[in-house]
Amino acid sequence: MAVIKVNHIVTLQDARYCAALDAGMISFCLERGHIRKLAEDTIAEITDWLSGPEIVLDFGTDHAGAEAWLQASPAYKGLIQLTMDSPTGALPATLHHQQLICCLNLDTLPLPQPAALRQLASQCAWLELCPVALDVGTTHYSPGLAEYVQRLMPLLPNLILNLDGAGARLLTELDGPLPAISFRDLASLDVFELDYDKADTLAEQYRDLAG
Repeated sequence: MAVIKVNHIVTLQDARYCAALDAGMISFCLERGHIRKLAEDTIAEITDWLSGPEIVLDFGTDHAGAEAWLQASPAYKGLIQLTMDSPTGALPATLHHQQLICCLNLDTLPLPQPAALRQLASQCAWLELCPVALDVGTTHYSPGLAEYVQRLMPLLPNLILNLDGAGARLLTELDGPLPAISFRDLASLDVFELDYDKADTLAEQYRDLAG
């Protein structure tokens, strides 16, 4: 499933780059208090000039904010992303599963049981798993993570694998059709602009491996 999702876009230039990259999805942050949160009118200005990628509004852990926004915007039918504390967490009743991306960090051991993830995946359009690096600034991840993801792949046809924490090396350790991927390779932590060279390299590597 060669689908690329690029997270937390902040400029029209980066959004257009993602469209040229043939990214299937791009996300904008609407989580209250988040450093990358954009104003809604800024998102509208960017998306009005954009065609191609599917737009994702990321509310992160702000589930109440997502519910309030949806109640104020009942006609919205696009994708909403929420970060879950656990695979058994409650989901907002106002969200239809066809428009929901559930994001779950793999930062604790033991890793969630596949059955629990399969249940969560059945309640959303996409399930995004985010392996967290053992050491900040490295691509070292928990032993057995590649084998764990390999077991999940046939069970979760709507899986997105986030590569920011574990790095692209994880892709090379997987066999068979790859899941969708997401990332946010930044050139500058000050302005949160994308690193186009890194993104190009990762997208090319992914598509080569995905066949």
